[in-house]
Amino acid sequence: DRFGNVVTDYANTITVTAIGAGGQLTASDSPLTMNATQGSATFNGLVLSGTPNVDYRLSFESAGISSDTSEPFQVRHTSASAVVFDSQPLGAQTGQLLSRQPVVKIVDRFGNTVLEDDSTQITITSDNSGNIFTSSGAAQMTVTDGVATFTNLKFIGVPGANYRLTASAGSLLTAASDEFSVPHANVARVVWDTDYPLTAN
Repeated sequence: DRFGNVVTDYANTITVTAIGAGGQLTASDSPLTMNATQGSATFNGLVLSGTPNVDYRLSFESAGISSDTSEPFQVRHTSASAVVFDSQPLGAQTGQLLSRQPVVKIVDRFGNTVLEDDSTQITITSDNSGNIFTSSGAAQMTVTDGVATFTNLKFIGVPGANYRLTASAGSLLTAASDEFSVPHANVARVVWDTDYPLTAN
């Protein structure tokens, strides 16, 4: 009642919903709408799927009376599941730095970035006999807050051919980039392409 006393003869339905960006509430052991028993309803097995570091609240409503909301709380990501490209590579002249460097992140099975990961190493490789490398060697980088932002990847390929990069990290699901191509390098020299047979007069 208005003094905070439990109304023990109240038996109407009470519905629980989630408030917060992208929050989806389900229940494994009880429905999301229950009949009150002696003025209260006990919800079991509530599961909230949402975005880490976003505030969520639970709202409780019953027809004809004021609703109430819980204190704010947050959800955490689940275990790392895959690597994904957050920014796609874009080709430049063969042998030069990619004009758009890829950004790769570690995500859980819901697509949330694993922000606590500062140790997983991302390796970038190429298909179709392309050569992806850095000035120091292999195209590898350790994530910070679950993200690897590459800045110095160079690519050698055949002009006009289509290439994809693959990002991998141990046992996590790999990711393939969008296709890109590279134009030829700057003109350097002319070369003799065909030998003509010599004939005697």
